[in-house]
Amino acid sequence: MKTFYPGTRVKVFDPSLFKMKEGTVKKWYGQLKNIIIPVDLELGPYDEMIDVEFDYRPGKISHEHFTTFVEIL
Repeated sequence: MKTFYPGTRVKVFDPSLFKMKEGTVKKWYGQLKNIIIPVDLELGPYDEMIDVEFDYRPGKISHEHFTTFVEIL
């Protein structure tokens, strides 16, 4: 299992450029995948996501990148 603690250097897909770019992880969290209401409440499984500050855009945070294809540098 990969770990994406804040400060980890990564290469991740940037949808605004449609390219893989280098950056730094700012936040690592899970996103609810399925919620079924009102019959049952399903609280998972979770998809891992990260927020990234790309090197070419310092000070701007890019949110909600799935970690599936993220490369750790």
